[in-house]
Amino acid sequence: MSLRIALLFLITAVEALATTIYVTPAGQTAGLNSPVSVDVNVSGLGSAIAPSVGTYDLDVAFDSTLLSFSSVIWGTGLDVLGLGDIQSAMPGVGTIELFELSLDSPSDLNSLQLPAFGLFTLNFSTLAVGTSSLTLNVVALGDADGVSLPADVSNGSVTVSSGSPSQVPEPNTALPLLLILGFRVLSLRRREVSTSFRSRTPKL
Repeated sequence: MSLRIALLFLITAVEALATTIYVTPAGQTAGLNSPVSVDVNVSGLGSAIAPSVGTYDLDVAFDSTLLSFSSVIWGTGLDVLGLGDIQSAMPGVGTIELFELSLDSPSDLNSLQLPAFGLFTLNFSTLAVGTSSLTLNVVALGDADGVSLPADVSNGSVTVSSGSPSQVPEPNTALPLLLILGFRVLSLRRREVSTSFRSRTPKL
């Protein structure tokens, strides 16, 4: 019985450390003709121990009729000592290929890399109303020694909405007319009163 419990504990621990690459937010709504950003993250790595990520090659697919790729902001998770790393972003029609290779040593990556961090942030502009999926394809993912690292993937989406622009109330055309008529009536009444007063005033 104790052996079975130990095996169950081991399987649970391994599953808890399952590497996952995912999009955040998983789903979001943006207005038409506006910027929108998504983060691509990794989790399930070791905490001050292996496994860590030493390199990756990812494809991110999106609907190019709804979104236009603007720029990428790289994370610092593969550059634990600030020595720099090798990065490449190759946009295509409805896809971006992103590659990064750490220049840190395997021991530094395994001991200093966080168990979860952001790989990069993608910035888009919205073009049309609709929902675009953000689909991740792991071309390659390597640990600190360059050995292939299996990973689960969690995709995302961006919904572009026309929004409800603030309605500016149209001016009421009847109101100015009523005001003008009111002033005309007052003017006529004053004239009538003035004429009546003069006719009643005796001439000296």
